[in-house]
Amino acid sequence: MELYISSKSHNLLSLELRYGKTVVDTVDFGFDKDLDTRLIKSIDNFMKRNRIDIHTLSAIHLPKNVDPASSAYKILATWLAAVKTVQKR
Repeated sequence: MELYISSKSHNLLSLELRYGKTVVDTVDFGFDKDLDTRLIKSIDNFMKRNRIDIHTLSAIHLPKNVDPASSAYKILATWLAAVKTVQKR
């Protein structure tokens, strides 16, 4: 299973769970502020809904259309680094 995070607009993110090329589930969520809180809660709820432990994913893909210098990208990258740190334990 792989989790794809993509940006549909400046305040709308999409989560997509894939098994190979098959899309298992998808959800969009908007945010006006507090991206970090919305992101974590949305991913947690998405994983629970699909009964998957985030640490068992084979890959997590960050959006390609978000500027790496932006705060949004840095929040996503920091979250991903935290998940990878916990996976190594």
